[in-house]
Amino acid sequence: MLVIIEGIDFSGKTTITQKVKDILDEKHIKYDWSTTCLNYKLIGKIISIVQNSTHINKNLKSLIFKIAIFIDTLHFSPKKIHLQESYIIRILNHDLIEGNLFWSKVSRFLLRRTPRASLSYLLICDFDIRKKRYLYNKSNDKRDYEKFIKNPMKHKQTESNLNKLCKEYNYKIIDTSILSVEQSATIIVNDIVRSYHNG
Repeated sequence: MLVIIEGIDFSGKTTITQKVKDILDEKHIKYDWSTTCLNYKLIGKIISIVQNSTHINKNLKSLIFKIAIFIDTLHFSPKKIHLQESYIIRILNHDLIEGNLFWSKVSRFLLRRTPRASLSYLLICDFDIRKKRYLYNKSNDKRDYEKFIKNPMKHKQTESNLNKLCKEYNYKIIDTSILSVEQSATIIVNDIVRSYHNG
């Protein structure tokens, strides 16, 4: 059973995913968890190195990234609940924002190859609230500075595109501007328990 939790930066994705894990632990429900890729071992390390490298050509980086993700989909066979924090739809969104038609087609192909998610969620949050969270957390990440301070319009476009894509792929929307971490996590856990027992 694959459960995907997606969200733009500072929407509460990591915090809410952790809360979901805590509640599942309390209920003694077993699960696996990963971020970026489904099998967070060698493939995850490759993706992390490539993603953070400043010395690899952009197209070569995309090629390595896509090959790793493709291999990732071939080796995924969940025996229990698998919580996935972010996945291919985020990569597709990046390709579309960059205007790269070829890589966006590859990403859509990878989406078709991905095991069908039982539950998919997009966490949305008002930009101004997310900016306040960024400033409060005093992030030193240059990419966060680019998104919230230097070029917020591009980041807003990225957010808008991600919202459209997730609606296209039937993600359930959870607005963390109006729902607390506890409320958001409870919605997800209740869906997981219901789907798991019905499955």
